[in-house]
Amino acid sequence: MKNRSLLRATRDVYVLADKPNSTSADSTKYWSIKIDGLDPADIRCAVNHLREKQLENAQTHEERQALKATSLYDSIAKSLGAKSHRHWLNEEYPKIQKFLDEHGMHTPTDLIKWQFRPGFCDALTARRLADRFFSSELPLPKRMFTGVGSYLFAPSGYGRMDVQEVAGQYFDTDEAIYDYCVALAEQRVLRAVHMRDGCQLSFLDLTGRTLMLHAVSEFIGSMYCLIGDNLMDPMIKEPVMRSYNMSILEKEFELKVFHLFRQEVESSNDGWVEVIPLPDNSHIVFLKGKNGCFDWIIRDQRDEKYSSNNLYPFFRKEELPSAISQNKLDAHLYFSTGRWQEELEHRAEEKHYLNGGTVRTWPGYKKLIEKELFAEGYNTPRVITGKTNNYFVPHRLDKYCLMVSPLITIREFFEFYVKKDWGQTRLERAREANWDIESNLMSVNSDPDQSLPVSVTWLDAIAYCGLFQRETALPVRLLSVDEWRQIAPPAKPDQSALSALHTIERGGSGRRPRDSYWEKRGWCVEGSDRRFGKDSSDCYSPNGKLLFNSNFQLFSNNEGLDFVESPGFGEWLGDRRYEKSALIAAAYADEKARSSIESDSHSITYTLREEGLKTGFRICYIANADA
Repeated sequence: MKNRSLLRATRDVYVLADKPNSTSADSTKYWSIKIDGLDPADIRCAVNHLREKQLENAQTHEERQALKATSLYDSIAKSLGAKSHRHWLNEEYPKIQKFLDEHGMHTPTDLIKWQFRPGFCDALTARRLADRFFSSELPLPKRMFTGVGSYLFAPSGYGRMDVQEVAGQYFDTDEAIYDYCVALAEQRVLRAVHMRDGCQLSFLDLTGRTLMLHAVSEFIGSMYCLIGDNLMDPMIKEPVMRSYNMSILEKEFELKVFHLFRQEVESSNDGWVEVIPLPDNSHIVFLKGKNGCFDWIIRDQRDEKYSSNNLYPFFRKEELPSAISQNKLDAHLYFSTGRWQEELEHRAEEKHYLNGGTVRTWPGYKKLIEKELFAEGYNTPRVITGKTNNYFVPHRLDKYCLMVSPLITIREFFEFYVKKDWGQTRLERAREANWDIESNLMSVNSDPDQSLPVSVTWLDAIAYCGLFQRETALPVRLLSVDEWRQIAPPAKPDQSALSALHTIERGGSGRRPRDSYWEKRGWCVEGSDRRFGKDSSDCYSPNGKLLFNSNFQLFSNNEGLDFVESPGFGEWLGDRRYEKSALIAAAYADEKARSSIESDSHSITYTLREEGLKTGFRICYIANADA
């Protein structure tokens, strides 16, 4: 294999390189430069590409100096652990070639992305590994389990019911399932023939231990992290789980599942990689897999290009409301070097619960991290405010006056929809972004009464915010989770027969429930077939229509602002993580029921029609200090 191909990147790799001759700090101190590999030709291409894009916009002497080619070569070389570009060419690069040959590494491979990881598992990324290897102050392990090459969770759809079928008896607790499976830990108990897409195996025999791990696979997500030594060998530190607010008994059970997981992955070399630092270079670590496969990680590596608009290309920057395009914190987290971000998130979330926080009072990662950084001396960005407007209802919160609109109506939204030809634009932008967006908004907005709340995707709500700001100069946005909880009225007691909620009587094979869960809840959404919630075939039909029914009711907070009292409606909030956003509903009386919808696990491209829900929104902004 040619040297350039040998050292090619197997994923997008961005390095943080000092801007030559720059006196700036923080996010303007570095260039974020994409490199396609470690070959000198890759470095030349990276510099040429950066200069082509940036020189035409360089206006000051300092900006032009920061794009000098020879200085950029040195900056990239230093980010790779060399003293200069010349040192990289003459010393480090030849050393890497010899190093690969000595260790039998000859096939570049992505050894990080586990194709068949279990559900609720966040993917490992190169940045997460870089933070752990270079910024945690923890010793490098000899090996780590990434999962690549492991078929442990390749079977699809196997769980608790399968344990009971194998045992021929019913287990009423996970502990009982655990006891049964552990007794058969090494015995093959089931042949799994339903495999996940992309798996080349036609079947996989499951032991009692692996069947147990499938039965409680949701626990694995909290273990598949890099904070402790959960995935490391040797395992020196105690395991650290990314699970919170658990009882002692729940923690004890989780620990038993973890030990079972370790026993299983340690029984094979599948999924493990050797961790080998490049000698006399504190910036590059190599991962070695089977059959000469290898990968590499760079200090302060990033997985994507920094963008002040991470919703591009669906939104152009000028289309975003200014309140959500503020990016000082995002830039700080992206360009800060030597920081272990996964540990920062974990510490922030742990403190939230230790200080009495609950799922219901969860403010989102961004707020929690900002609080942690503020304690370290980080200056939060200036809040954008606006004049008072009679369309909005003022709410006095702890430190500011929040102006909040009524729920946006079908009529209001579709005036914007028609005026800006948003129906066509949103579909074109979704194709450009490669997002599968709800294509037929009329399926959830065909109510005769156009003064009812509109139902849209999160992206549609943001588009409306952007237009509203451009027309009124008010810095509107969606409510945050924390703000919504402060202004929402207490949920009224649920009048439905709670004891019968999960007793669904079926009227014979192939028929729909006669006594539906959704109907018992007083669901305020039904299809054209008069079925409630998910019982309606209109949830899935391309031309189906979900409408509000006679159960739809409003109730007001102390300031007279209306909220939907009936189950079946949720409000989009501004809290977003990746391509998921928070959704919240006022209809649930108890914290557990309410928290089930209050999460950032809802796709920003869907209306949740397939769940028998309508999803609307309201807009808000912070009033000037003299309001």
